[in-house]
Amino acid sequence: MIRLGRAFEPSSKDDVHLLKIGVEQFKVSPIDLSKAFKNHQWARENIMVGVAAGQNDGIGQLQEGGLTALREELQRMSHLIFSGRPGDRDYWCGKGVDSEKEIREKYKSLKPCLHGSDAHDLDSVGRPDYDRFCWLRGDLKFETLRQICFEPERRVFIGNEVSEDGFPSHTIEKVKVDNASWLENPEIKINSGLVAIIGARGSGKTALVEMIAAGSGSVDQSHTKRSFLERAKDLLEDTTSTVTWGNTETTNFPVNISLLPLESEEPRVRYLSQQFVDLLCSSDGLADELVNAIENVIFDAHSVDERLGARTFDELRSTKTESIKRSIDKYQKLLQDIGDNISVQDDLARNVEDLRKKQANELAAIERMKVDRKKLIPSDNKKLLEKLDQVREATEAKSQTIATIEKKDLKLQGLKEEADQFKDGTARPYLEDLKTNYEEAKLTDKQWENFNLTYKGDVGALLQKELLETSKELVKLKGPGIGEALEAEDKVKAKPYLKSYKDLSSNTYTLLLKEQHRLEALIGVDSSRRKKYTELSNKITKAETALKLRNKEVLNAEAAPTKIKELLTQRKDAYELLIGQIEKEETLLSKLYSPLQERLNSQEGTLSKLTFSVNRIVDIEQWAESGERLIDRSRVGLFKGIGTLKGIIKDALENVWKNGSSQEIAKAMSEFRTKYGQAFWNHAFEDAKKTRETKKHWYGQISTWLYGIDHVKVSYGLKYEGVDVQQLSPGTRGIVLLLLYLSIDIDDDRPLIIDQPEENLDPKSIFEELVEKFKEAKKRRQIIIVTHNANLVVNTDADQVIVASRGRHKKGALPDIGYKSGGLENPEIRKAVCDILEGGKQAFEERSKRLRINI
Repeated sequence: MIRLGRAFEPSSKDDVHLLKIGVEQFKVSPIDLSKAFKNHQWARENIMVGVAAGQNDGIGQLQEGGLTALREELQRMSHLIFSGRPGDRDYWCGKGVDSEKEIREKYKSLKPCLHGSDAHDLDSVGRPDYDRFCWLRGDLKFETLRQICFEPERRVFIGNEVSEDGFPSHTIEKVKVDNASWLENPEIKINSGLVAIIGARGSGKTALVEMIAAGSGSVDQSHTKRSFLERAKDLLEDTTSTVTWGNTETTNFPVNISLLPLESEEPRVRYLSQQFVDLLCSSDGLADELVNAIENVIFDAHSVDERLGARTFDELRSTKTESIKRSIDKYQKLLQDIGDNISVQDDLARNVEDLRKKQANELAAIERMKVDRKKLIPSDNKKLLEKLDQVREATEAKSQTIATIEKKDLKLQGLKEEADQFKDGTARPYLEDLKTNYEEAKLTDKQWENFNLTYKGDVGALLQKELLETSKELVKLKGPGIGEALEAEDKVKAKPYLKSYKDLSSNTYTLLLKEQHRLEALIGVDSSRRKKYTELSNKITKAETALKLRNKEVLNAEAAPTKIKELLTQRKDAYELLIGQIEKEETLLSKLYSPLQERLNSQEGTLSKLTFSVNRIVDIEQWAESGERLIDRSRVGLFKGIGTLKGIIKDALENVWKNGSSQEIAKAMSEFRTKYGQAFWNHAFEDAKKTRETKKHWYGQISTWLYGIDHVKVSYGLKYEGVDVQQLSPGTRGIVLLLLYLSIDIDDDRPLIIDQPEENLDPKSIFEELVEKFKEAKKRRQIIIVTHNANLVVNTDADQVIVASRGRHKKGALPDIGYKSGGLENPEIRKAVCDILEGGKQAFEERSKRLRINI
């Protein structure tokens, strides 16, 4: 350099000055520099190239058009950019004018921006302008500079204070295991990013994550099957695990499985044990567990404001669908009542001729009894006989009137009791139920009183008045009236009790009865005949009362066809309303599950092939089989043979049930009943046809079955390329599950612990699907994985690698287990990755090739 300086300035004799001149004039071409690196291994291993991005120095001086190629060549061969400007950092991380892809195409790789001390006086040392301190994530080793080239954005931070990935209260800082003499280092610090635990099989990898999960209160008895805690339970009786969190909080729990809860109430970490993942991914795995896992993701995707105070997805779904469930119960009860009424009307319509015959027979029997009664009275006094007939008929009419009024009185008494019961036993409890079910409505007691069920008017006073009037009327009808004569002992000599026979109905019952007895005595009816006469009269009275009911029954039977039409219309409408509730539930659940679909729509790769939909699940087979059990399939007819009815139902109703609207389903069911109603009766069992009651019971069963909806439920479906997730292969199920936790489950910022996720996955899926997702997820939550896969350590740029090792097995004791940790920038850790994990060296090489970083 001095010789170069002297050649440039031969007049100078100062070697120091000449050295400065020589350095300033020395120029080397990027091509020569690149060749030098290629030819010198030591240079490649110990030298990194950095260029300054300032406007007045470094490549900032190469702004002329003719120097563009030189400037870009220097930038291409550089590993680092010296700049503290946020704009430069964004640009070289692919967040500026050029995208990541464009940066890599132009300059081979993304570049980390570093900001060092450029102080020109002692007062400025350690006090950079704008507090642009330079923070590097990694060990205090030169190798850390290599590592930041792979993650230029995440592993370098320029600013006053570096922020952690997650919240301090959701970040594990360290774990300490007490009463565990077999642990060589019982206290282990945990990085806040992605932590990979590696080691040979049986070296204690799972033991560490289970201790961490246990100390976080996130292990329960469901996690212990085939686990380390289960296998070593006799050696862990007094062992405890303490986790220290980023906010200095500590949690301490025993690891003795007998002291663990059946289910963790508030787990501080999301722990996917190896057994849990294996079961979820197995071909005969726990479908419900997978569904629950997905539902947890959906629940966490809803903001706190949208959860309506619910603690779980089930609670949220129950709250959202509560009114629908009540409406379904209401319409099912209405359909049951309509069905019962139709059964009664069907019975009347079927038996109208039989009822008419009974009506005629009963009328004829009454006439015969009246003839027989006349024969009991001597007929020599025609006028007396006529009077007796008049009085007797008036007495019987009065008796029936009294019976009607007494029945009215009885009904009024019952109605009064019903009203009192409604007020005290129904309305008040109903209001209390409303208050409980809708407590979150936050209404005052005064406001709630507006919902109190009550009658429009003062029914108590109304009924009391009616009862009083009825009582007065009964006294007036029965007698004895005021001034009414007593019945004489000698009825033959007794004077007439009635002043006139013109309006016999105006007399009291007791007065008419006295007159009837007097006339019977005058005619000469002896005591024996009088007894028979009385008995026959009583029979006639009862028969006439029964005939009145029969007449009413016949009228109802004759009107039954019209009534049935009305009821069928009501049933169709009610059924349509019932199915409408199912449609409402579908719409509501679609909205409830929408966060999952929205996130699926924004994804790429496997997740983009997932589709979500709310489905109406119809078990048409089970429903048809229930119907077949109600009929005699051995009879000749449309439904003869096992499965015949099932086939008819599937052809006529399956498609509309699964895909139709409420109106279409109600119409189809009405048409089905019209078309096959008689066929059902033709196939009724003999026992069902024995009596009117058995017939009604059978019709009721058919109606309840036909208009029930137990075979219909609303659920959601998650499909991968058209195949239900629960039917996927273990490998694909595993990918889906892990992607859900890594990509979709973005609202859960608790630490995620996964024990050997790759066990059910193929290497291609791990590299193509999981690596980038792990890198994205570690930016927002702490992740701890146990793995044998090099890609999950190297290509995810794990922030910390913990290497587990164990000593010899000891009889009746656990082997000594130790843990060594460090970053990928640590040569010892890199060597362990290459030695322990299959394809470790290749993973490092592939990473360099993929990122175009020749280090």
